[in-house]
Amino acid sequence: MMAESQRLSGLLITPISELDEVTRDKLIQFESKGIPVVLVDRNIRNSSLDGVFVENYDAAYKAVEALIQNGHQKIAVITGPNTSMPGKDRLKGYKAALKDYGIGLREDYVVSGDFKIMKAYERTRELLELPDPPTAIFASNNQTSLGVLKYLTEHKLKIGRDISIVGFDQIESLKIIDYSLSTIDRDARKQGYQAMEMLIDKLTRKESQSSGRKIFVPYQMVLRGSEKINKLQ
Repeated sequence: MMAESQRLSGLLITPISELDEVTRDKLIQFESKGIPVVLVDRNIRNSSLDGVFVENYDAAYKAVEALIQNGHQKIAVITGPNTSMPGKDRLKGYKAALKDYGIGLREDYVVSGDFKIMKAYERTRELLELPDPPTAIFASNNQTSLGVLKYLTEHKLKIGRDISIVGFDQIESLKIIDYSLSTIDRDARKQGYQAMEMLIDKLTRKESQSSGRKIFVPYQMVLRGSEKINKLQ
């Protein structure tokens, strides 16, 4: 194994897919060889690996709730990949918020993304070309938000006038140009710090085997104005 050949003491990893059984089995093998593993941000199904995560379901619920409380009824979502646990949990949070507020789920407002810019760009076009387009979009991660913004900018559409948006994860570059995008913000630095602390703790205690420990970093809903509805709609 590469981990053994490089004489690694421990491993922090963000899995690409929750369904990746090959990666899961390799990580379990690492631990059996005395190399402790800590997952960061994404879990793997049917494993008891330790990790540091964010409450994706709750955070997505809050994002959609903010749109609803600002008067939106026609809310779309650009999802993450269906192999991603964060993507799945954020979609569940979106659906739960609609249900709790008595808003029917419209399948044409649920479009699949891959957490990347260009797919989000195409999905934004599809949503806004619908006969009855949404008044708001929940973007499931920061790259998805950038894809939405790219489409809006190229088509001279204005947030708060033509469409409203809430994104998941802040976009540092927008702060430089003072662009006001409402987002679910989490402390990624703290998440990495806590993951490293967990790994060091396992190394110190010489406990390579995971016990299913999960730490959840806090998040906050930061409203910067892009959630507001155009009262003329």
